[in-house]
Order: sequence, then structure tokens, then C-alpha cells
Amino acid sequence: MAAYIPKSVGFIVVLVFLWSVQATAGVYKWTDAKGKVHFGDKPPMSSESEKLEIDTQDKGIYQPSGDYKQRQEKLLKVFKEKRKTEEKLQQSSVVSKTP
Repeated sequence: MAAYIPKSVGFIVVLVFLWSVQATAGVYKWTDAKGKVHFGDKPPMSSESEKLEIDTQDKGIYQPSGDYKQRQEKLLKVFKEKRKTEEKLQQSSVVSKTP
């Protein structure tokens, strides 16, 4: 006795298969006769191509280099000093205006 399989299950199986085939598609690089470099998902029939290995794994959160952090800290320090200077000027102008 044959089991009944709904059409929607078969459709989902086909979609998953097609999606997995598309996910494994490669990127190809080739140079044409005029020296122009091309990229594509299918290799050309007329010339040699190179299949590129592209890492699609997520590397997580971006971690800036130490030099970047030092420059950022220096800039923050300058901004804080500027803010303090502006606050002192504002306070001194308020004090001088009071009778």
C-alpha cells in the first residue's frame, strides 16, 4: 500500500534541494581577450576561468586594532577637555552678567 504524500511536502522538498544547490554555487573569475577581468556564477565556455573560494562564514563582532582604540581614546579626551573649557567660559559669562 502506497503512502499518501501531500503536494505541499513534495514542493518543500524540491525547494530545499534547489536552495542547497544554489548555496553551493561558486564564483568564477576570468580575463577576456581584451584583458578585462570578469566575475560570474558560471564559468565561460570560451576561455579558462578560476573558481574563487569565498569565505561566507560570519566572523562575529568587528574588533578594531589597538591603534584605532588609542586614537579613539585620544579624540574622546580632546572632546572632554573642549567641553570643560566651554562650560567654564559659559559659567564665567553668567557670573559676570549677574549684578
